[in-house]
Amino acid sequence: MSKKLFITGGHLTPAIAVIDEITEMKLPWEIVFVGRMHPFEGSYEISQEQLTVETRHIRFISLTTGRLQRMFTFQSIVSLAKVPYGFIQAFVLFFREKPDAVISFGGYIALPIVVSGYFFGIPIITHEQTRRPGIANKIISYFAQKICLSFPDTTHTFPKEKTIVTGLPIRKNVLCVFKAVPITSKLSQFPLIYITGGSTGSVSLNDLVFPLISSLAKKYTIIHQTGKASFMKAKTILGELPADDRKRYITRDYIDESFIGWILHNASLVISRSGANTVTELSLLHKKAILIPLPWSGGAEQLDNALWFTENENGVVLDQKKLTSTDLHAVISKIMSQSDIHKHTSIHTIVTDGAKQMVRLIQELLL
Repeated sequence: MSKKLFITGGHLTPAIAVIDEITEMKLPWEIVFVGRMHPFEGSYEISQEQLTVETRHIRFISLTTGRLQRMFTFQSIVSLAKVPYGFIQAFVLFFREKPDAVISFGGYIALPIVVSGYFFGIPIITHEQTRRPGIANKIISYFAQKICLSFPDTTHTFPKEKTIVTGLPIRKNVLCVFKAVPITSKLSQFPLIYITGGSTGSVSLNDLVFPLISSLAKKYTIIHQTGKASFMKAKTILGELPADDRKRYITRDYIDESFIGWILHNASLVISRSGANTVTELSLLHKKAILIPLPWSGGAEQLDNALWFTENENGVVLDQKKLTSTDLHAVISKIMSQSDIHKHTSIHTIVTDGAKQMVRLIQELLL
């Protein structure tokens, strides 16, 4: 008998890993993804999550709601005022769609869906991606029947009887390389550096990197995922490079997920933010990394992730508030000159079947 699932939440990558596992198992479930139409408040661009979901021919429903923030500013008050509207929308969705289960991947967008699902008696599974749960996820945990965790050391945060360590659902394109990147024809024998601020990019990280491109392109091949906001500036810098160096600076506003596995497997160095998904994938692949945590991440979550990574991997954590482009260049040169010998006393156990474990839980929940 066909079942309908609401999948929702702010962490898209593990959600996609679970969706792909459901598809691969050919389970008779209709998936409806409830998420953000726009990546940021005030933006009119279509969010990457909507584009990614719809490429899989999955119905996407937009929900407008507000964030629960730790600091009170004028913007946070405006955002908070949208929360009741999000709950009204969510209640209407449940009346109309009548889903059989809710699978949450946390964050403010999932909160009204989870609470509404609880009100309607719909079973709920939530996944906590990070090692430091945010406000929304702590609230969501009260309404969920099962709480799936990426990290064992997060178990003390939630009721023991509801928690299970499934690990992080990891994209199959990271676990194994399915195809080469079309841009590989431009690559050479030069070591590959991958620079990314996440799916939406990071203007502040890009501004640290841009002054270094002309120097780095002489020694390395660079794949730079800029996000839309910095893409035109990257194109300008590309046009100013000498012809030979231009071949080694490959810039994209977004790297298609089907190619990310190839890039991560072949990168000699990754320069990145330090979301939980990022550090888990980098640790799984034993990548050299320069991690620049998002300075304003809730509860210093990204700093905690970065320090976790460097406990066992060849990584450096840099404080963006004190960082200059000159300092970053020096660190890049130093880490690229080091050997590829990794630490051998592994303290990180990366579970690679997190998506499969979550799908099993969903199957049990729907019985």
